[in-house]
Amino acid sequence: YPFITYRQIATVDMDEDRNIINLTCDGGMGFDGRDRGGEPVSCTEAPQVQQGNGLAIPKYEASLNTTFTLFENLRLYAMAEWRGEHWRTLTDASCRHTCFWISRAAVERPPEYMEAVAHIDGLISSSPYVGAFDASFAKLREVSANYTLPSEWAERAGANRASLNVAARNLWTIWVAQDEIAGAPVTDPEARNATSYTGSNSNVPPLASFVVTMRVSF
Repeated sequence: YPFITYRQIATVDMDEDRNIINLTCDGGMGFDGRDRGGEPVSCTEAPQVQQGNGLAIPKYEASLNTTFTLFENLRLYAMAEWRGEHWRTLTDASCRHTCFWISRAAVERPPEYMEAVAHIDGLISSSPYVGAFDASFAKLREVSANYTLPSEWAERAGANRASLNVAARNLWTIWVAQDEIAGAPVTDPEARNATSYTGSNSNVPPLASFVVTMRVSF
């Protein structure tokens, strides 16, 4: 599977003029040096270590669905979906920071975004702080209602049976693990380039859709 690694900051501070000081990065540990928790080293010498669980495709997924019937003729259905920790990159966010310098991190340099500011200033490269995010989410994936018309209504049209179904997909994002990258918005964790497991650059996420179906039996 794709293995997500970046240089990770170990220590960082800001002086009173909001310049980055005391910057070091994780020196890595483990048999291949990719595990986090190593001794702090210069960021120019630091290895790229595992970001979170290192996965671009979620290891765990789950869905929950339910169907129930009201008044004998009306059947309701809903399905929610959850996808666990996995990591993606968002060029739209990173360009706010480093192409156009219009993000709050680039303009105001607030202390809460010190890691991003270090990247914007060119003090650390190949870091996750301006363009990577945890793409875990939960969504209401599908809802539908199926109504079986009274038999006398169907008979008026010369039919034996008739039903009307209304269905919709991707109506509501219930929860996301991360909705911004140092202040740059993450609009939808499912938006990605069709040729990439991990990247998105102004790509359209799965759209909400509505379908109405009429079934008639003669």
